[in-house]
Amino acid sequence: MSRRNSFLDLAKRNSRAQALLDEVVPECAQLTATALAAEDRAQELRSAATRAPAWPTAPDELTPEWLDTEVDRRLGATRIDTQLEVLRDLITSSQDEANSLIVERRDDLIELLAQDLEALVDEIGAAVERLGPGVDTAAAAIDADAADTWKQISTAVPVYEDIRLVQLELYRSADFEKIDRAACGDGIQVYDPEARLYYHRNLDDVAPDWKPGLDARGNQRDSSLPWPSDPTQRLIWCINRDSGIWCPTATEIAASLNTVPPRLQGGDRERPAATDSLINLPFINAG
Repeated sequence: MSRRNSFLDLAKRNSRAQALLDEVVPECAQLTATALAAEDRAQELRSAATRAPAWPTAPDELTPEWLDTEVDRRLGATRIDTQLEVLRDLITSSQDEANSLIVERRDDLIELLAQDLEALVDEIGAAVERLGPGVDTAAAAIDADAADTWKQISTAVPVYEDIRLVQLELYRSADFEKIDRAACGDGIQVYDPEARLYYHRNLDDVAPDWKPGLDARGNQRDSSLPWPSDPTQRLIWCINRDSGIWCPTATEIAASLNTVPPRLQGGDRERPAATDSLINLPFINAG
């Protein structure tokens, strides 16, 4: 059986992911319903197949009728095994078809998610503007009589994190395996999960020391990030400094890194996926 599509699994518990599927890949609804119906039917068959035989407890109960009944039961069990195999194949086929459609339309899904992010950033940006210059803490917001505006931005934090969760799950596919993750910030001892070029396109400009490297004396320098650790303050910081909050496709990431993978250039060559590629990353809470 092929690997279950993790985005399908996410959509079962995440309304944003489900809404994206409903809009971009409406066929998934019927395919998922078919797979669920097959699973229900398989469970019914398994329950029927586990029924114990009614063994005779006395010589006079060993009748031709009993023997015929037991033979029929065993033949039925063999038939059930075949039916279960057919249902497993149906479930796999439905999941594979849904997976193929998601991969085929992945860029459309990402672009629609990017619209959600852009709308959220616009709302946060308007709120940050209402806060006024220098108001970048909760205490300062209270002093500026802008507590409600601060609360509005804080309320946007879990929405932002949810978008990032869905974004990462969409990145678990073939083209993203070929992106240079180290250049994006993965796997190079950048411990703040928010410090990623696929989250902030202007990261090099607003946080020039975000990657570990060498200082002016040639000594090893750890990753250093200028933004606050508080998620609300960090959003305000990123808006004020134009960090370039975005949700890019594989092609956009590759273009920003100026290292377009062969497949994305239309070539036939395929490079082996790195063992630590984006597709293998666990969920990362953006907060």
